[in-house]
Amino acid sequence: MADRVLELREEAVSRVPRVDLKDAEVIALSGSGRFEIDPASVLNDYTYGIRSRGWIGHIPVGDELLVRVVPKVPIGNLFGMLEVAYNLRSFRILDGEVGIESIDELYERIVSILCKRCSDHTF
Repeated sequence: MADRVLELREEAVSRVPRVDLKDAEVIALSGSGRFEIDPASVLNDYTYGIRSRGWIGHIPVGDELLVRVVPKVPIGNLFGMLEVAYNLRSFRILDGEVGIESIDELYERIVSILCKRCSDHTF
């Protein structure tokens, strides 16, 4: 289990003090291909600039660090996007019916829809 959590927002540069990250963690973040890293220097008050390259969710970095990348679009809007992109009637959600703020809530909502859709069918 990770001892520390670094929270980032998708497509935004987050400034992280150099003392908050180990060199090995910075190398792992950079080497993963999932993040852009601006080096810490005197010009940016010794902070790393870290930006996700389109990845969201929980990304473990070693044993001690978990990077949580929050999507720029509210998760509740993802259902609307799926609905439009794939013409999925099963994902129809009325405005204001549900508020989803985290990945865990998204999974719970998907399971809820799946259970409801399965119980609607007779076997």
